[in-house]
Amino acid sequence: MLDKIAFMETLHSVQEVARTSLTPLSKEEIQTYFKDMELTKEQEEMVYQYLLHPQEETVSESEDEPEAENEEENGAENGTENGAEAERAVSARFQMYLDELGDIPVISKEQEALLYEKLAQGEEQAIAELSTQWLKQVVEIASSYKADELLLDDMVQEGNIGLLMGLQSLLGKEESNPKKILEQFVKEAIENYAEEESGEGEQENSILAKVSLVHEAKETLAKELGSEPSIRQLAEYTRIPEEEIADIVSLAKEVKKGE
Repeated sequence: MLDKIAFMETLHSVQEVARTSLTPLSKEEIQTYFKDMELTKEQEEMVYQYLLHPQEETVSESEDEPEAENEEENGAENGTENGAEAERAVSARFQMYLDELGDIPVISKEQEALLYEKLAQGEEQAIAELSTQWLKQVVEIASSYKADELLLDDMVQEGNIGLLMGLQSLLGKEESNPKKILEQFVKEAIENYAEEESGEGEQENSILAKVSLVHEAKETLAKELGSEPSIRQLAEYTRIPEEEIADIVSLAKEVKKGE
């Protein structure tokens, strides 16, 4: 059975790495962080959908435009243009996602009830089938929070992860109202994300996520190498800058001395 707490801690640790990395994480790199959790194919795919954000290349409408006399003003204009381009890229990607959801066939109430029965009986395939049926509802729930499109895209992804965790928690269990339980998981995931985005505890969560990731990396690399990993090896493994790794390692030593 998947350790939900460890899974979510690792997921958000890797999310922090993905946000600060100069290049997108590959599927192979993502797999290394979850290799000890024995995820099912459905769980792996959900993780990939959550973490893999293709970076759109932006192209200027005119390459022959004269340079701005004031570099500061030019930088501000470029920042605005890049922000607008990023928003359009997210909007286009999110619209494609919504279009794909429109192709999902609607099942009958009897078929849906049968899937919940299979889930209660411990059949993992029911997780994939039910998650597909729930994707539209996750969008509806996220949309009810009236966020802008950039934030809505992320809220839907958080809701999908909450859905996965809810389905996993119901696997092999008889519940009188599984739909209500799944809805609670989705809403909780979205609300937690919205709270973090509002700035409450965001910096603290980011630091804790990196500390957790470095700790896990040290243990994993120590097993593979047979010795304590270096700062550079930890930086290469976690994709966190060496300076930050050094600070985290130093902080961990100070904490250990004070215990």
